[in-house]
Amino acid sequence: MSGSMAERPRYSEIEHTADVGLELTAPDLESAFGLTAASMFDLILYDLKHVDLEKCKQSLGTGSPTALDNLKSILTTKLPVEVRITLVPGFNDSDADLKSMAEFLNNGSRKPDVLLQPFHRLAVSKQDLFDREYPYADFQPMQQERIAEAARFFEFC
Repeated sequence: MSGSMAERPRYSEIEHTADVGLELTAPDLESAFGLTAASMFDLILYDLKHVDLEKCKQSLGTGSPTALDNLKSILTTKLPVEVRITLVPGFNDSDADLKSMAEFLNNGSRKPDVLLQPFHRLAVSKQDLFDREYPYADFQPMQQERIAEAARFFEFC
């Protein structure tokens, strides 16, 4: 989905095999649907890129504390949450990066389930869609051994 946040719909439906989900594109959780409406979901999948907002801004072109505030808000509820972290070489896979993300999650109201996902190259095809060069086009997928090493930072989950 392209365009600025103002141009995007508040949410869009995404269909899976037997499930219907929502992909939220609102600037914050409250304007999307409010925490009370969130109770209709059985599971929230939350993609965490990084907790270092300056690093996000440099690498992704955006970095807002709102995304982290939304995650903190979700973790104050009883809703099941799975935080997904795609490990990108040179962006969020160093021991220092992993430690900072684990500390952020460990200091929340409760400890979420965490799924570490290997970086893959499927997004290379999107660079033309967004009319910008994909900075990770030449990166190789992460090895399973490194993912296993990274998982030790999130053993609290």
